[in-house]
Amino acid sequence: MFLRKEQIQRLINKYIFSQNKSYWARYGFVFIITISFILTRTLAQVFLGKYISLHLALLGVMLSAWYGGLIPGVITTLSLGLINTYFFQTHNIRLGIAEDLILLVIFIIEGFFISLVSESLIRANMQKISFINFASHELKNPLASIRGFAEILNKKLVQKNFPKLAEYSSDIIEQSDRATNLINDLLDLNKIEGGKFTYRDESINILRFVKSIIENLRLVIKDHKIIFKTDLEKADIFVYGDKYRLSQTLINLVANAAKYSPKDSDIKVSLTSSKRRIRISVQDFGFGIERNNLHKIFNQHFREKRPSTSYIRGLGLGLYITQQIIYRHKGTVSVKSTPGKGSIFSIYLPIQFFN
Repeated sequence: MFLRKEQIQRLINKYIFSQNKSYWARYGFVFIITISFILTRTLAQVFLGKYISLHLALLGVMLSAWYGGLIPGVITTLSLGLINTYFFQTHNIRLGIAEDLILLVIFIIEGFFISLVSESLIRANMQKISFINFASHELKNPLASIRGFAEILNKKLVQKNFPKLAEYSSDIIEQSDRATNLINDLLDLNKIEGGKFTYRDESINILRFVKSIIENLRLVIKDHKIIFKTDLEKADIFVYGDKYRLSQTLINLVANAAKYSPKDSDIKVSLTSSKRRIRISVQDFGFGIERNNLHKIFNQHFREKRPSTSYIRGLGLGLYITQQIIYRHKGTVSVKSTPGKGSIFSIYLPIQFFN
């Protein structure tokens, strides 16, 4: 059975691009590179020429250093250098010992510098992750205090009939929530990249789950009408996953629909089932997405650069995080859009069982 595109992407993110690689993964990769070099070197030389072994060795060093850092890169440099020099003949005519040693020393120096640069990049990325984690946690505490005091102030101002000041305090609450959401997105991105995004899976009645989220969103999003439709009223369908993470995806899609559509416009949320999957779709009637940007809409930090949406702030992380969460639940997420008419984002999740 062939792997689907999203399954392949999930495996790549977990075992290749994750920053939280295990000891065995880093050094096991060195072994894989060495064996691959031995197996492919002779065949490649037949088709690509007598100097291909050096290029293959350098490629192996770059891959090991990029994946594992300094020590795996140096180990690969030494092993491939010695194998290439003393177990294979680099040229048709055997070079003298001095020439062989010179080539080996040059190769080792190149491999060392490649490994050193890769180690620096890995360390810089880890420092970035640590800094964002530290800064985010330090910012969340004062933001929570500011929001709490603003809520108290808002209630007092409403009671004392100071509508203008009450409006200002409401703005403080709104901006505090926006800043908190941005911080949470950064923390989630760090967890995804570090392979530390945790899930607590359980069986979820999907109809009750979606209804509960929509009811809560109606209390928060007051300048749009959220319409919910389903043909599953008489069916108890369960999916298996993390309630918090899945709610995060639906909230993000509805919040985006509200941000990117005119006030007082409708947002339609529908829940349907097809074969062995359920579909949750969120439709807005807003600005839409340009056709040439549809394939980039789930990329990190991607935001459309158009005058009609330039005033909307954000980091462009919400849809990327949504996609990663849905991939983890063995599902898919897709988008259809027409500029000027709106967009439809759809989440597909496998059904665990019917009750």
